[in-house]
Amino acid sequence: MKICVVFYGFLGDSSNLNNLNRIYDLCDKNKHEINFYYSIPDSISEFDENKINDELINGLTKDVENFNFEIRDYNTCMYIDECKKLDLPIKTNIHNLYPYRNLSMLDSIKKSVELITKNYDFMIITRLDNLPFITPNKIISDFNVKDTAYLFRNEIFGVVEDKFIFGDFNILKNISNVYEYVKKLKFDDENFYSEKLIGEYFVENFKEHLEFIDGINIINNINHKKYSHEIQLIVESLYNTCN
Repeated sequence: MKICVVFYGFLGDSSNLNNLNRIYDLCDKNKHEINFYYSIPDSISEFDENKINDELINGLTKDVENFNFEIRDYNTCMYIDECKKLDLPIKTNIHNLYPYRNLSMLDSIKKSVELITKNYDFMIITRLDNLPFITPNKIISDFNVKDTAYLFRNEIFGVVEDKFIFGDFNILKNISNVYEYVKKLKFDDENFYSEKLIGEYFVENFKEHLEFIDGINIINNINHKKYSHEIQLIVESLYNTCN
């Protein structure tokens, strides 16, 4: 079976590339062809001055087969300006999230999927820093994914776990459309978060192909702090200067 793995988001730390080996554990490397795709923002993290270049990524992935990547310019103002056009708040009241980061995430997935030039049987969508926290109840590649996308969440139908999605390539490749889809929605504060936005897209467009199951454990990184005071000040400043 031919498997493609799509990564999204900032690299965060060069050591995160070591987590690639986790994919081999999840998918039984000896049985399948596995290709990786990653459109990488040009900064280590959003407001980090440390830049990423081809030499760095090639060096860190020299022992990884079929690692396909691009390094792209990242501009926070692009997503803040989109939020202003959509009349979205700086931060949501219900979930305490920056909507522009939801748009940035969805666009990151879109750009990584757009790097794919071949057809596959099976697709995985995730982040490198999430991989150590994902524990399935069986080998992922043993799931029958023909005509099916597996979306994990143990709450409400239509809300998905965005940290790890897998299924039929011909279904999941359409996630590249979700960025434009979301910008056409009517928003309210309560429903503007990535799990809901991705869930709505798949329920509306591929409901008959979805399996919502709890066959995977995803541990939240409790040491992760979403927004530092410094980040909040930067974002507030950008909202006054973008566009």
